[in-house]
Amino acid sequence: MSLASLGMTNHMTVSRRDFCHRLSAVVPAALLAQRIPMLPAETIRLDSNENPYGPFPSARGAIARAIADGNRYPGGDVQALVDEIAKQNGVGPSNVLLTVGATEGLIMCARAFTRPDAALVTAAPSYETIAATAERLRSPVIRVPLRDDGRLDLDTMSARAATAGLVYACNPNNPTGVSIPATAMRSFIASAPHTTFVIGEAYHEYVETPGYESMATDAMRNSRIVVSRTFSKLYGLAGLRLGYLIAADTTIRELARLRVGLGANSLAVMAAAVSLHDVEEQDRQRRLTRESREATMRFFSERGWRVLPGEANYLFVDIKRDLPTFRAACESRGLLVGRIYPPATTWMRITIGTRDEMQRAFAILGDVL
Repeated sequence: MSLASLGMTNHMTVSRRDFCHRLSAVVPAALLAQRIPMLPAETIRLDSNENPYGPFPSARGAIARAIADGNRYPGGDVQALVDEIAKQNGVGPSNVLLTVGATEGLIMCARAFTRPDAALVTAAPSYETIAATAERLRSPVIRVPLRDDGRLDLDTMSARAATAGLVYACNPNNPTGVSIPATAMRSFIASAPHTTFVIGEAYHEYVETPGYESMATDAMRNSRIVVSRTFSKLYGLAGLRLGYLIAADTTIRELARLRVGLGANSLAVMAAAVSLHDVEEQDRQRRLTRESREATMRFFSERGWRVLPGEANYLFVDIKRDLPTFRAACESRGLLVGRIYPPATTWMRITIGTRDEMQRAFAILGDVL
């Protein structure tokens, strides 16, 4: 299919509506029946913890250069990225496994370490991919409610972990955004010496709280630890789907048997490699996110709404009412906020957008609340 067949040339701009109309003339009706909803351009998307700034400018340049080799399978650039990830995390290249987003890595862990007689222990609410996978595999899932302060209830999780096959600890936890200090996490892992722990560090790059540490180097001393990371958040590559696992050599080899072959796409690999070196842009985006997050916390706190002290690019707020109804009211005004996270049925997760997006969102939230 050529651009010309859609009535498009490099001398013409076409609206999204016109594009879809022209697409319908050349794409089979059966495919168009499976439509992906298109949002108005002015919609404020604060529902999926995406980075509102997009890929780093340096990464966009790398993507533009890499697309010329899009006809080739990923090659040496993959190993170069693995080497850089290993170097920055103080581990060896054999301790890093690239995945299709963080999602593939979590699915692999559920497949490797849970069984009908080996349960998964996780928090509630928390990120659900690994729990949903375990349930599809007919493995028991034990969900432990969070503490009142939004933190993982490590004591109760520890008590349930002794006979489990896998424990998932999201740190900072999604959707609450609250982190666990390294000392507490290490004691938690030590409490169940025969259980594998997956530590979800999707938002690791945002945390600036003293006492927090990644468990990456701990995984080199303990084959029961797997660290899950992603390039979807700070690095703004959610649409390119690239993540990685860090674990001991033996654990990586076990997990590698379950991976998708050649799963890392070339554009994502090049963008990620450049982003890891772009410390200036990392710092800039952390600062922008922190400033907007603090403004968002003030907005809710000053109006008497309880908001947890999140440390990532989202916040969790008790709106004291039915969330589906609230979300619908926001969406009708052009604002998307996070889905429901049982059992926190009156709590809203809101992604931190740009300063302009948050100001527009505040006006809508003030109206609806």
